[in-house]
Amino acid sequence: QRQMCIRDSNYTGEAKALGWLVFKNTLLTIITLGFYRFWGKTRIRKYIWSSQSLFGEPLEYTGTGKELFLGFLIVLAVLIPIGIIINVGNFYIQTMGNNAALITFQVIYYLVFLYLFGYAVYRARRYQLSRTVWRSIRFVQAGDAKKYAAKSFGYSLLTIATLGLAAPLATVRLQTYMMNNTFLGQEKFALDARAKDLFWKWVICFLLMPFTLGISLLWYAAFSTRYLASKTSFGPLQLNFPVTFGDFARIYFLYYFLLILVFGGLTIYGYLNGVSAGQALPSQHGLPLFIIGFFFFLFLPVITVMMVTHRILILVANKFEAEGEIDLEAFVQNAQQASGTGEGLADALDVGGTAGIEVGL
Repeated sequence: QRQMCIRDSNYTGEAKALGWLVFKNTLLTIITLGFYRFWGKTRIRKYIWSSQSLFGEPLEYTGTGKELFLGFLIVLAVLIPIGIIINVGNFYIQTMGNNAALITFQVIYYLVFLYLFGYAVYRARRYQLSRTVWRSIRFVQAGDAKKYAAKSFGYSLLTIATLGLAAPLATVRLQTYMMNNTFLGQEKFALDARAKDLFWKWVICFLLMPFTLGISLLWYAAFSTRYLASKTSFGPLQLNFPVTFGDFARIYFLYYFLLILVFGGLTIYGYLNGVSAGQALPSQHGLPLFIIGFFFFLFLPVITVMMVTHRILILVANKFEAEGEIDLEAFVQNAQQASGTGEGLADALDVGGTAGIEVGL
């Protein structure tokens, strides 16, 4: 056995290297009309995973672009017929002129995709963890994706019905199910949190949101992250992530200020050149605006990964804590079989963004 050191984690990635990798992948994805995105996403994950180490041992990502591509094709084979049926049904109901039936049909449509979103999140996390290896032992996301999707669906509806008041309950219940089914080898993670510990802070921050321009939600995000981490254990180890509002503010304020500056500049440019909701774009200004929009679309993933993802990884490496004793040599592989295809539904619904790691580790 060895004593696990506090903050015994490290991140060696470089913002420029990561940004350049994302830029190349985004450019190739555009050139190939989206075909390269599966291999590009894999390259980004391999770089990020290999740049992280826990207790002196690096992580390894073993997924492939081919797996992501095959998973995407499998899901498309299901989603395309569903999409055709939905569009035909929608057109038929519109021709009938029955507004009540049309509204009912559209509500069912959105409810189906709300359920599928939760299913996609869980399947994506299962795939990413199954391709994450530490000391030759892979992570495992057990549990039932359909059960998680049902929980996510139900708590989402409850949150909407309560005007957001049930959000802490949804967070705790969903995170608990996810973490209590997460393993490294045969060693289990566990989350023992209570929604009531988050409730009143959420209510206060939610009510203050209009008066603070949303900044109060960032304070709540820091508190809830810190709280949930402190209630998480891994076997005999107690985890902790003492992140603060200031830590998040230093990352997100500059990023959102830059986005507002760019979007504001594009809006002012269009306004000064006679572009409004009821007007067509003047031909002499269409090309410059298109070029600005194209480059913003090309560079936005680069800016996001350099200013947010990279700095979040540094923050985790600097503040992640674990206390306790564990026998590292006793770790054995989990017997659960890993999936042979990637997170197809998550990719089809664009869960996870540029690098596809938001629903990962």
